Amino acid sequence: ILNQISSAIMLTTGLIIYIIVALNISSTVTIITVLIGGATFFAIRPLIFKLRTLGGEITALTKETAHLVNENILGIKTVRAMVVADNVITRGKEQFARLKKIFVKISLINSIPAPLIQLIAVLYICGVFAYAYKSQSFTVVALPSIIYLIHRIFSYTQQLQGSIHSFNVHLPHLESVLTYQRQA
Repeated sequence: ILNQISSAIMLTTGLIIYIIVALNISSTVTIITVLIGGATFFAIRPLIFKLRTLGGEITALTKETAHLVNENILGIKTVRAMVVADNVITRGKEQFARLKKIFVKISLINSIPAPLIQLIAVLYICGVFAYAYKSQSFTVVALPSIIYLIHRIFSYTQQLQGSIHSFNVHLPHLESVLTYQRQA
């Protein structure tokens, strides 16, 4: 979690620097870029909440799985003597299948924002190019620079969202550890 926090801080400072530089080149385009980046950031918020929920499910299921494994490793002779090994194996396979299913959901949810943000960035850059072609106020010399800065702003926004997604997956586990620590 500390890795995600430090990554988010680094990404935020990089994003701020690119915004400041872009503001000096073209404030109108930069403000619109920031607004679009912010809108995509807030549009993907439901995914963040879903990831937090899935992270909580992983935490609970990991505890159950660890308890099942520990319980049956310690009592392996009893399990064999009572001829219930097949039931224990079946329960274990079910637990790990549920964990796998949750991890697949998390991977799918994490893969949604990247292509979406890239598509929005490409469409926006095309719009900026069309605006520059039609407008007298926009210089051709500044166009490559502003396109690069737009790309970097969207890229940093995408990376920041990835960091926040990762943080939200691990947050329920941290809450569980802190609750356990308070109870001890």
